[in-house]
Amino acid sequence: MAKALDSNSKQSVLVYINNFFQIISNENIDNVSIFLRSIKNNGQTLLLILLLCITYIGVPLIFIFDSFKGFILGFTIAFILQTMGAKGLLFLFTAVIPQNIIYVPCLIIASAIAIEHGFWTFKKSLQKNSFLGKKMDY
Repeated sequence: MAKALDSNSKQSVLVYINNFFQIISNENIDNVSIFLRSIKNNGQTLLLILLLCITYIGVPLIFIFDSFKGFILGFTIAFILQTMGAKGLLFLFTAVIPQNIIYVPCLIIASAIAIEHGFWTFKKSLQKNSFLGKKMDY
């Protein structure tokens, strides 16, 4: 998808990224607030996954959510490498990849647990319905 973007879209994203780098280079960064914001955002993601697993209907949405997150990460990596070259590789190894070394396995584990719970709920629902639908002979 990074290669499929038209030149205007690529240019606007590149301008956004360059503005981001200019802001970061000119201002002091509060590492604690960034860390806390990251915890909050990732906590919201985990909460969403947990809410989706309450019912078995949410299980397909977990697959869609994980696929979307993977697409975004892949697009980010491809776009930065394509447009920024060696500088982009340095940025990826210092800013994008380290957090995702922790984030991606946690997302996969949380999703697997949520999907298992959703299937367990579905199985219990089927067992309950099949038990109620049978006649009991005494």
